[in-house]
Amino acid sequence: GPVVFVIHMASVWVPFTSESKEAIAHYPEIIKEIKLALQECGRLLGTYVRKKYRISEQIERANMFERYIPEIAESLSILTKEKKEKIMQGLQKMLVKPEIKKEIVDEGDSDDKLYRMEFTKPEQGEKAEEE
Repeated sequence: GPVVFVIHMASVWVPFTSESKEAIAHYPEIIKEIKLALQECGRLLGTYVRKKYRISEQIERANMFERYIPEIAESLSILTKEKKEKIMQGLQKMLVKPEIKKEIVDEGDSDDKLYRMEFTKPEQGEKAEEE
């Protein structure tokens, strides 16, 4: 979706272009710092978008594998003469889905809320403990 970058400049002496204080003067140092700040924001946003895409791809692959577990287990049970249920349990243990945790962090007294998403992958030990 659309992104809005708002730049706030705090200083004891802000070089405005006019008395109406609608714009800041074009000093090279100010332009350089704003450019660097926007580049850093862009890098962080790119990292977030790539991570979100990678996690969605992993979840999609895991869901696809999960759909075919019964068929794979049936075929393997015929080949190995093992019970289908035992093979299905083993395949379910192998399946690792990334967990997505979403937190809402309040920012002090303001009405603004910050949404932070954490993408984690459960360790093999954690998966075994849950079952």
